[in-house]
Amino acid sequence: GRTHLPVGTPVTAGILLTEFLELQDVATRSQIQTLAEYTECPWTRPQLQAYTAETEEAEERYSKEILGKRISVLGLLERFPA
Repeated sequence: GRTHLPVGTPVTAGILLTEFLELQDVATRSQIQTLAEYTECPWTRPQLQAYTAETEEAEERYSKEILGKRISVLGLLERFPA
């Protein structure tokens, strides 16, 4: 698919985080799902997936706890360091 990320081009993590991502924007459900996919922590994964499941409850939880509180990807990384 189309992306604004430098796919297929080696870049440092610093360049990726400073030039291509905005960690202070509110986390999207897609970003949260990506975090859930990459964590190896058995406690963290279901916590993150609770925001991304295709259920009305998950959508409400995301809306209230992430959108409503303007939680960023950085905030989630601090909360779920695994």
